[in-house]
Amino acid sequence: MVRELAERQHGVFDRRQLLDLGLGATVIDHLLRERRIEAVHRGVYAFVRELLSREGRSMAAVLAAGRGAVLSHGSAAALWGIRGPRPGPIHVTTPRKLVRRPGLRPHCLPFADDEVTSHAGIPITTPARTLFDIAHHLRPHDVEKAVRDMEYRRLSGGPSLPELVERYRGRTGIRAIKRLLAKGWSASPTRSELELRFTSFIDANHLPRPERNALVELSGRRIEVDFLWREARVVVELDGYTAHSSRHAFEDDRERDRLLQLAGFQVIRVTWLQLHRGRTALARDLLSLVRS
Repeated sequence: MVRELAERQHGVFDRRQLLDLGLGATVIDHLLRERRIEAVHRGVYAFVRELLSREGRSMAAVLAAGRGAVLSHGSAAALWGIRGPRPGPIHVTTPRKLVRRPGLRPHCLPFADDEVTSHAGIPITTPARTLFDIAHHLRPHDVEKAVRDMEYRRLSGGPSLPELVERYRGRTGIRAIKRLLAKGWSASPTRSELELRFTSFIDANHLPRPERNALVELSGRRIEVDFLWREARVVVELDGYTAHSSRHAFEDDRERDRLLQLAGFQVIRVTWLQLHRGRTALARDLLSLVRS
């Protein structure tokens, strides 16, 4: 039972979990004395501490921080792949103050339920909340690189950066995020945000109104597209929201693009950033396609 628990949690488990499995305190202490399990943090154990993966060390830190704790800041950024791993203690955020321990860097900060998620089975701040927490420690180009990495990895979910700015107006370091947003970056925009921005873009540039969430029949298969100029056979797909976040969805998107193109449709993929910084070129290109 203990090994099954460890396998689910990247090789680690805590004392409370062992007690819940029916192992008494005497048995746990005996296992420690016999070195059949080893302490990673106070009250958190592994069978072989030195063999733990990065995920195992991250999970151990979250368990050590107690109920409600989540991986956060630079440690969360490394696990998401938007910043390289850094040496030093593992960062966790907890709903209550926690004394700093060796190998652990606790933060007592407020967070809403929709600002935390699970990645590889580890409780963690969402990508946007992670960036929000570390932005003021980064140079401007590092912040932009982190957002580009989020877009490339299709990391989304939870509130977007503009929503987080609105929630935490008095937060230290918020200027870094505001500077980022002023340039048009918005990590994890929702589908509705992208659709509203694109609809406004269509009207502002006097483009003919397309069909929205339209169905296209292709060789017996019905494909729903975000925006369609049916007569001009032009399709716009909005990139960057949660529905496109998995590897399976990524592959499905590319297959749909191929089928549409083979049927004579022009497929244009539009991102949040293009709607802000590249809108002039995008408007010119779309006008030439839908009016040709």
